[in-house]
Amino acid sequence: MMKITRRATIGLIAAATVAPRAAAAAQVFDAAVIGAGVFGVWIAERLQRAGLKVALIDAYGVGHGRASSGGETRVTRYSYGGDALYAEMARESLVAWKDVSARAATPIFHNTGVLWFSPENDAYMAKSLAYLEATKTPFKKLDRAGLENAYPQMRFFDGEAGFLEEETGALVAGRGVQTVAGLG
Repeated sequence: MMKITRRATIGLIAAATVAPRAAAAAQVFDAAVIGAGVFGVWIAERLQRAGLKVALIDAYGVGHGRASSGGETRVTRYSYGGDALYAEMARESLVAWKDVSARAATPIFHNTGVLWFSPENDAYMAKSLAYLEATKTPFKKLDRAGLENAYPQMRFFDGEAGFLEEETGALVAGRGVQTVAGLG
């Protein structure tokens, strides 16, 4: 997968304007993906896996700080208030991130779990728990005493409850995007 910077893009445009035959002969791609953030690199990786020659184009390069996927970390989670579409996309993407992390020189995914807590009668939490139960996803349900026992460094209030998603955690976002971009 070729990564094209802003400077290279301007150069290609200039070359195409000045010498169209030379520019056309230099690089031929089956697909161009604009934006080398998390969506762009995964789309490019899947296109490449399908046998296409892909140009990945980003004005600032892969994994830069201006991207929404730049920065140090992101939380991975399955709970979306019972919204099965997002939950299943999250599940599929986490499988892919874990695979990349296992092949990377330095881990990208850290299985820390994700702790949720709110008033115990919160509808979003109830729908999330129902989804986790229906899909047999590992989690620990915690009442206030359970939260305080497991997390003594935090302060919880009367009427709060929570749960710990056990298979999710932290993703090193910038390094992850760079690693996926380098798979090609």
